[in-house]
Amino acid sequence: MVDRFARRFLPSFSVLRSFASAARHQSFTLAAEELNLTQSAVSRHIRDMESALGFSLFRRVGRRVVLTPAGKNLADALETISAASPRPCIAPSLPACRGRH
Repeated sequence: MVDRFARRFLPSFSVLRSFASAARHQSFTLAAEELNLTQSAVSRHIRDMESALGFSLFRRVGRRVVLTPAGKNLADALETISAASPRPCIAPSLPACRGRH
């Protein structure tokens, strides 16, 4: 039961890294460059995450992306978790993780 829930609702670390980087850069392209992924991979990560969650995390504005209120809440939560964790950061692009990975 937990495994089924986790597969459906908990994103992988690579998806969380894509989200955190895209949130910080407000760009899927810059996130892809930072993570050594293709832009389409980052876009797919975000699309899959939004689909699993059932709401949008970003508003697309031309070539930029802007966090929705829900996306901002998630980005803030990831920042808080990363700042409080004594382990290596799951999303090294977050400001709280710099120098810890």
